[in-house]
Amino acid sequence: MATITPEVTGRKRRTRSTKKPRSDRFVYSVVEAGQLLGLGRNAAYAAAARGDIPTLRMGRLLLVPKIPFHRMLGMTGSLTTTPAEMTDACAKIIPAGLKEENV
Repeated sequence: MATITPEVTGRKRRTRSTKKPRSDRFVYSVVEAGQLLGLGRNAAYAAAARGDIPTLRMGRLLLVPKIPFHRMLGMTGSLTTTPAEMTDACAKIIPAGLKEENV
């Protein structure tokens, strides 16, 4: 007995990109910078609009320069960072009143 497999038609479903920021570039996209801060896409663009994330506009393209972004986080040294360094830097800049208290 032959089995019939349904034909899959239609548009391909887009999946979210899980690319890691490349360390050889001098800028992040707003989304990449937001991911490093633990923000979603909309929150990252809102932070950039408020000026909380330093941005550079090239026509319609909005970019986040790495050096000012890292300085904002209190990170000095090389342009490349590891996720552990980002976590350590973010832990330093979060005010004590905003941290979750262990009850």
